[in-house]
Amino acid sequence: MTEKKIRMATADRPDEQGHTIVGGRPQAPRSMRTDIPRGLEILVKRAAIDANFKSQLLEKRDRIAEELQLPLDASEKAMLACIPAEHLEKMIRATEVPAAQHSLLAKGTAAAMLALLAQLTFAPVPGRAETTPKVNLRPASSRSENDEYAMVKGIRPDFENDDHLADRGARPDMPAPLIKQVEPVYTDEDPDGIKSDEPSAPEFAKVVTVQVAGFKLEEAIKLLIENSGVVINVTGIDARLAEYVVESEVNGLPLKMAIETLCLETSSEACEFEIIWKNAPPAVEITFHDNLGGVASDALNIPGHELPLIKPAPQDDSAIIRGIRSDFPEIKPVNIDLDKDGNK
Repeated sequence: MTEKKIRMATADRPDEQGHTIVGGRPQAPRSMRTDIPRGLEILVKRAAIDANFKSQLLEKRDRIAEELQLPLDASEKAMLACIPAEHLEKMIRATEVPAAQHSLLAKGTAAAMLALLAQLTFAPVPGRAETTPKVNLRPASSRSENDEYAMVKGIRPDFENDDHLADRGARPDMPAPLIKQVEPVYTDEDPDGIKSDEPSAPEFAKVVTVQVAGFKLEEAIKLLIENSGVVINVTGIDARLAEYVVESEVNGLPLKMAIETLCLETSSEACEFEIIWKNAPPAVEITFHDNLGGVASDALNIPGHELPLIKPAPQDDSAIIRGIRSDFPEIKPVNIDLDKDGNK
């Protein structure tokens, strides 16, 4: 029995038909020449060796394939219709035709071109392994300590530091208790227990909307009573204050501030006032009085009604010390023996 020599298809002889492997093949991608479709490849190779066919291809494009009964798919027809003539001509010039295919292409018949198309389509291509991609690998000793892609540095895997017990404790993870917000209760008494003199009735905060400038004091107070509805009792207005004309404008002020403004305007060195605020029911009592012990101001000019002279109380100035030592030198007595004539 003679041994049959098997010749494999290699890359050194791409134009010769060789034997193929039947069965499994190594895991390597098949290097299929997909840069030019097969039908279009036949036309380009024919144009590369035949100048007359080249001019016809540049002019007719896909119609010449119909004349030669060469099948073209939709992508090949679209490529022939859209590619510019100069680009197609450059493609034809750059195409290399193997010597083994010259005889088939030179015939120019449809059968020869179909035979070449079948050979290119079904002919096996020698397998080759892919080139290993170049990866920039560094030795472990040259890696930084902060390099995330460095090799494992310890016995245990380098897991992320997930401290899941940091937010837990001995007590169960129960939701925090809801704290009800307690609104403060405002009273007339201060926190220290001392009763406040400030009025708390809302009527005293009512804004005055009346003009009182140019009116007499009694008329101005009546206008405030009518505007606010709060009872204002005034006592001690003598003839001089009754004729007093108000100059301050209290329009837009709260009632409490308006009353205090009028009282401050009418007060003087010889007249004082006192205001008593009442919350329930809201009322105001204003008392004007002299600060000279109830003596009328006109009585100061009446003969026989002079005020008694008041002797000031003696003041002890012994606490006034001008220095550590006395400001005067100390005088000591000197004993001098004199005779009857005055001589020592």
